[in-house]
Amino acid sequence: FSDLSSGINAEYGRTEPTQCLQCGMVYSNSVHEDEQNHSRFHKRFLKASSFTGWKSERVVEEYHDGRIILVNQNDPKSHVRKMEEVREVVDVDLGITDRTPAPAAKELQAFLYISNANKVIAAAFVEHIEKGYPCISSHVPDSTGKLPLTHAQPILP
Repeated sequence: FSDLSSGINAEYGRTEPTQCLQCGMVYSNSVHEDEQNHSRFHKRFLKASSFTGWKSERVVEEYHDGRIILVNQNDPKSHVRKMEEVREVVDVDLGITDRTPAPAAKELQAFLYISNANKVIAAAFVEHIEKGYPCISSHVPDSTGKLPLTHAQPILP
């Protein structure tokens, strides 16, 4: 069977997954659809991760290798657009396929870590919530031996 598999690989080209060193996407470069998806994601990633800087940045903290800036929905459109570009890449990376619209104005904020090389290298998105639900372990293992989490009463009014 391994001889047949080797023959298939030699005849049709490389079929093992490849990980892009720039955007991190894993794809099969022998599958046309994968190549197209990688190309689209790669362009979005490069656009979202590049940062030229703004005159009116809201710098939260500065470090020897970069700075943290705060962006919210009331900022200029170019700032909000960058926040959405980064959010889209993060959502894809987390496997979120059903993106909900951003929360109402004034609610969504992003803390972006900008390196001295003008790249967005980290992001934290924050939004106001009305209720919080703690997850409490039931202390009773399920069929897989793991402790399941259960929802409790809201902790915020």
